Amino acid sequence: MESLTFRQDIAHWGSGLVNIAWGRAPEKGYFKRVSKFVEMLAINSTIEAVTLPYFATDSIEWIRSASELPDHLRNMHPEDAMITSLNLSPGGNITIFVGSALLIPSLANHTSWSMDPWTSRTIEEKRLLIYLVGPIEDFRYTITKPSEGAYLYLDKSNMQAYAFAWVTFRAGVGRCRDYQCIISSRSTIRSNTRLSLEPHPFTFQALEMATTVAAALAYQNISIPYASENLNDYIETILLRSYSAAWNSISNLMSTSLAPSRYHPAVPVLVAKVDRARVFGWLGLQLSVTLLSIIFLILQRKVSQIPLLGDVSLAAFYLDTTNLPESDSPYAPIDGALKVHDEDGLLKVKVV
Repeated sequence: MESLTFRQDIAHWGSGLVNIAWGRAPEKGYFKRVSKFVEMLAINSTIEAVTLPYFATDSIEWIRSASELPDHLRNMHPEDAMITSLNLSPGGNITIFVGSALLIPSLANHTSWSMDPWTSRTIEEKRLLIYLVGPIEDFRYTITKPSEGAYLYLDKSNMQAYAFAWVTFRAGVGRCRDYQCIISSRSTIRSNTRLSLEPHPFTFQALEMATTVAAALAYQNISIPYASENLNDYIETILLRSYSAAWNSISNLMSTSLAPSRYHPAVPVLVAKVDRARVFGWLGLQLSVTLLSIIFLILQRKVSQIPLLGDVSLAAFYLDTTNLPESDSPYAPIDGALKVHDEDGLLKVKVV
């Protein structure tokens, strides 16, 4: 991960994975992973064993006074703190847009991602979150304000309003076992039961890169809920999906081995769906055609003076073909159709 371009590609890919796995609904309690290896499996197929990125927000406490902010942030503009946090991310800096909600690591004593030994771990912390509410001039009209009484910083240098919250969270992985994960949509594996937090080597790197992915999700504003409906749900969702996407993209590019797993196909794949109305309609149509054909043959035999089927061995003797064009080729094309008709008691063949 030494190349900045490579790391930025991973972060950008992560935000794209969110668009594959999620829509705007919060979908609380579910963890997801996008994998090209399940692309051909039918929806609702179950996977025997698979590892999913795990991120859970335990609490969001909105700061109500500037005195509750960490000492090293009191003399910083919120935008500067967010930019610094993005610069510390392996994914690098990205445009900070209205609705951005970024977890701010300890800027005074931060461990660089480049110094991380990729040891297997879980992370359970309480971090400061900065939320960009919107422009000051539009603030009285906005409906995405935090809870009543929350402290708002009005930054006159860029004319933006910011809110702060302490977020307690847990990050790592969860492992589905005994066919407890399903294919919820194309290429997407979703937990179908409660998972337990477990350590993983990608946890720290994914959490660091999630900052860049979270800013990208707010900028795109596609696969995240509307902040106006429930701000806390919006915060929880953007944190979960940004971490999951970062872990997912790192896993897809950095994993050196694949663990085989069995699966059970979805029931609709194994069971034919029979539409009785169509079956009986088709059967009735076929029987009616057969019955009408039999009636036609009976009537034709009784009414017609010429039998339907007789001795054809003398057909060449009885048929007068003198009016047909002559050719040396047995397969000469004839422009028209051959018709047998009665003329002066003879059966003559003509081209019509």
